[in-house]
Order: sequence, then C-alpha cells, then structure tokens
Amino acid sequence: MSANPPSTAEPKAAVDTASDSNHLQDFQGEVQTNDQLPSVETLRKIQDYSVLDRHGKSHPFKSLHSGPGPLATSTSVVIIGCGDPGLIEMYEKETNCQFPIYTDPTRQLYQDLDMMCSLALGSQPAYISKGMARIVGESMMQAVKYIPSGLAHKSGYYKQIGGEFLFELLDSNADMTGEEEKQVTWCHRMKTTRDHTEIPELMQLLGINQATDPN
Repeated sequence: MSANPPSTAEPKAAVDTASDSNHLQDFQGEVQTNDQLPSVETLRKIQDYSVLDRHGKSHPFKSLHSGPGPLATSTSVVIIGCGDPGLIEMYEKETNCQFPIYTDPTRQLYQDLDMMCSLALGSQPAYISKGMARIVGESMMQAVKYIPSGLAHKSGYYKQIGGEFLFELLDSNADMTGEEEKQVTWCHRMKTTRDHTEIPELMQLLGINQATDPN
C-alpha cells in the first residue's frame, strides 16, 4: 500500500465495492481488536479522504464532523457505509434514518481507523429484536428488488465490520491555519457483526437524557 495519502479527486463510480482488494485483516471468528484512540497523525491523514453521498457526490471526510446537527449541544451523527452510493436512499427509507448517510467504497477509512472484517455473529444485542431468519429473509427480498438496477451485489464487502467514533472540539484546539481541529475522544471497534455500541451507552456518552429528549 502506498504511503502517499489518497487523492481528494472525485472517486471513480466503477469502484468494486464487493472485493477484498485492499487487504484489510480478515477473521472467521471474533476479532481481537481494541478501542485505542486513533493517533493525531492518523486523524490528520484521513481528513481529506473522500466519501460519497446518495448522489455519488464526493465530500472530504472532515466536512462530516465540522458542523452542528439535530441533537443537543451541537451534536451530529453521521453514518458511513462501504457500499454503492446508489443504495443510500433505500437504507434511509428502510431504517427511517434521520441522520446523513455516506459511503466509502474504497474502505480506506475503515483500514486507517483499524476496523476489521469478520462473519462472527456474537451475542444478540438489545438493539436487534428480529430473529436471524427474518433478517436474512428481508435482506434477500431487498436484494431481489435491486437486481434490475445492478445494485443487488454492491452493498459493500460482506465481512466488513465497523465501529463508532466520537469527534469533539477541545478547548483552544486549532491547527497552524487557525482552523479548529476536532479529536476523537472515544471510540469502539466492533469485534463481531452485532457488536455496535448500545443506544443507552451512546446517549449517556453524549449527555442525552431520554426522559427529557425522547428523540
């Protein structure tokens, strides 16, 4: 892999979102990873990486965490997948997601933030109420709908798992140009396909009181 940072030019639309071409670490069971914060060097390296919106338009990664959102205390939530941008609209409708969704088909962000690949299910968390048979069935039905458009097999590398990263602006934190720099103050890397951080933990982390803010 080249030591040079990736180009910030518009990514090619024909990227192979189903391949394992960039050699992320791949495991059959629960991966041995940790929640160590990414280094300042890593964070600066990824700021100009390109992610795509639902229209396939390119945005620098740093633009996703640089402004306020719909939550309290200028908090914003951004979701980044690794499939084809043409599937984002479907994900928004199926999940009724209120937050912006982007995608990194190259999976370069996943690699540099040390996220892994695995098919291990792990224990069923509270945020999943459906049985596995139903989840698989619904996924297959969605795939069938997208066969005519050619997107059925472009949901991203099927073993890729992710994580959650909290970016915060620290007091008096600015780079040499005077621009404010955010740092990751907390993160969680998944060890299995169902190892996302539970909602109550995220709410506590963000200082959101569910009793006063039911959204």
